[in-house]
Amino acid sequence: SEEHLPWYSRNFISRTSRRLGTVSSERAGGLASMDGAGDFMKTVRGYRKSASVYKPELPDLSRALVNYKKRLEQIIDIGSAAGVRVIFLTQPSLWRAGLDQAELDLLWMGGPPLNRLADSASYYSVEVLAGAMKAFNDTVLEVCESRGVECIDTATAVPRDLKFFYDDAHFTEEGAERMALTVANQLLKSEPLTRASKRGNE
Repeated sequence: SEEHLPWYSRNFISRTSRRLGTVSSERAGGLASMDGAGDFMKTVRGYRKSASVYKPELPDLSRALVNYKKRLEQIIDIGSAAGVRVIFLTQPSLWRAGLDQAELDLLWMGGPPLNRLADSASYYSVEVLAGAMKAFNDTVLEVCESRGVECIDTATAVPRDLKFFYDDAHFTEEGAERMALTVANQLLKSEPLTRASKRGNE
């Protein structure tokens, strides 16, 4: 029964998320169920550390980037038709050349799907992951410029160090605060939020 849960955990989105989480856990061989104790992170980080090879080249992203651009264009079209303010964000990450050992030890992404993790699997190098992320972020920036849509370059606003990330792309409290302030400052630059901001300062 879900009657003991708070109201915001009983809505459709929350119920669906819990069901999907259960499925994801099963497909991942139970790995996701360990996350409550932090064992999930230890396990997946260990797999990356035991990698047999760190692949030095990007796969062909051309088709993925074309499809990604189409989806961004569709979002803009839908938002424009609905008369809403469309704002895109680039994706921050820790990935960059020259990470020290403490930073490398926190990484776990860039390898096989969770249900196929194993010792001595192959992973993409940090430089390759950084290049892939840049390709998608550049696509966002290009679409925003060509369509005249707002874009907050949070990938640049959040520094790539351990003060702001605890793994490849998830924020520490300081990182979440930097992200929130960056987005809030942009939102307050234009209507309708500028009017509320001005009223609050009166």
